[in-house]
Amino acid sequence: MKKVHLVLSVVFFALGVAAACFTGSAQAIMILGASLNALGQGLRSLSLSGSAGNALAWALLAVLGLLPLFGLLPAKRARGKEDVLWGIAAAYALFMLYALVNPGLLLGVVYPAWAAPEPELLAVTLFIPLAALLLAALFLRLASADEKGSLLFKRFRLLLTLEQLVAAFAAGLRIPPLFSMTGFDLAYGIVDALGVLVEVSLLVAVCETGKALLAGLSRGWLNDENAPLADRLALWARRMLAGDIAVMLIRCFGTLALGAHLTNMNMTVDFSIADLVISLSALLLSRFVRAGICVRAENDLYI
Repeated sequence: MKKVHLVLSVVFFALGVAAACFTGSAQAIMILGASLNALGQGLRSLSLSGSAGNALAWALLAVLGLLPLFGLLPAKRARGKEDVLWGIAAAYALFMLYALVNPGLLLGVVYPAWAAPEPELLAVTLFIPLAALLLAALFLRLASADEKGSLLFKRFRLLLTLEQLVAAFAAGLRIPPLFSMTGFDLAYGIVDALGVLVEVSLLVAVCETGKALLAGLSRGWLNDENAPLADRLALWARRMLAGDIAVMLIRCFGTLALGAHLTNMNMTVDFSIADLVISLSALLLSRFVRAGICVRAENDLYI
């Protein structure tokens, strides 16, 4: 595991814990909304400062709104139908920024006059479609048949890094406020927090071993050096699956055993489908790579 990725994962986990402690996990998303709202109000103030400020505000809005077009790079790459999404994302980004500067234009469209939302909530509502467009364009780009193998591996490794950072931040948001708990609530909160740490640690390990295997595959699909990398990925994928199941069972039986003493009893089957898909996909990839290396070794015996 690269130390820089480990440090970043710890930092994002700490940020998630801080956001949950100081704002509450339900309100943590408002940090993004407040930032977007501040951007919109800053552009509005700049625009109202005079003709020069208005021109600068329009220029900044255009530059920020057209940033999604960088997804079309490199310029010499073969184009596909999915590239249209980058243009749609840029157009929507321009609309979003203009709406943040002039939120009154959305009256009767996004929200009725009698139920005007908080500016932060409105900003998040406007941002979610842009995030969906960018993710859709990126995923379709990765699935393109014309994508070069080496670049594809690099982007998958980048996606795995982003996944582990987002997972670390989300795990931090799930840490209960232990400092405000006492008695059995504190005991269960500590067990729950340890379970979250186990889940995110195993996910980070799977992502890191997956990136190591992808780096090996980028140098050659059937190289012998990929065999131990595939075995290591399979090992951590099985550990992740077993760890998530163990944490789920401990939470269920812990809630059952301490239910009469807990202030808030929440009995749910808390198992991440995303973690299940990641672990099973990692197992399939490792077995595929292992099988390919074995077939190549057998073929070499006949040459």
